[in-house]
Amino acid sequence: MATYFGMPGPDEATMMRWLRDIFYDVFLNLTNNAAVRSAALRSGTELRAHMNVVIAKRKNETPSGTPPDDVLGRLLGLEGEANPWLDDDTVRRNLSGLIVGAVETTSKLVTLALQELLRRPAVLQAARAAALEGDIEKVRRYAYEAGRFNPQTPMVFRFCPAEKELAAGTARARRIPAGTTMVLGTLSAMFDPEGFVSPGEFRIDREVEYLHFGFGMHRCFGYLINGVQIPELVAAFLRLPGLRRVPGRAGCVKYEGPFPEGMLVEFD
Repeated sequence: MATYFGMPGPDEATMMRWLRDIFYDVFLNLTNNAAVRSAALRSGTELRAHMNVVIAKRKNETPSGTPPDDVLGRLLGLEGEANPWLDDDTVRRNLSGLIVGAVETTSKLVTLALQELLRRPAVLQAARAAALEGDIEKVRRYAYEAGRFNPQTPMVFRFCPAEKELAAGTARARRIPAGTTMVLGTLSAMFDPEGFVSPGEFRIDREVEYLHFGFGMHRCFGYLINGVQIPELVAAFLRLPGLRRVPGRAGCVKYEGPFPEGMLVEFD
């Protein structure tokens, strides 16, 4: 957070609590749980106050025209007459959206992808060979295909404010009435044989777009950086000799609510 985004927390534990509380309510509070909402509002207030202080301090410390080369510095460097709409509040809101979505999605995809690879010894060895060869593109294919079997976002909810026809002119066309809440199954979509040939097979030769990062106007803003970050994280584990899960329940993914908290592995 501090190095790339330019937004250090007061300490790691506090920053992680803020981001997790907000992420939980914005993306995963499917039942509108009041306790989850309350925690998010509290953390949002605290994060906003902290970010305002950091932004003000950065502007006071940075000479005009020479912002540090991080996301915050670049955003602040764009403020001025050329972009009158871009003020400190706009910078804070955009940056807070980036940091809230940057941690939990990545850690969950990496954890679940490793879990699926560890369930398939032959696939695991092939993925390990790619990691040892430094073939990050091939590792990415292994990670995304593994994530297809247990995606970090198996479904999303969307609200349709106005009547809309989906897939117009096709055999699967559907008219969605105004005011409809929709459940979109990304997991089931990635097992649709029309889009994923032999969906039950683990294949890294698929020339299709996985739905790990959404699609269209709602595509994850970080999908490009995660195309590097995720395979690099997975490869770091794959290079460990004799990588395996700890036997029994201890080797299963442990959750705190909807978030993976860890998965114990062993290596030689």
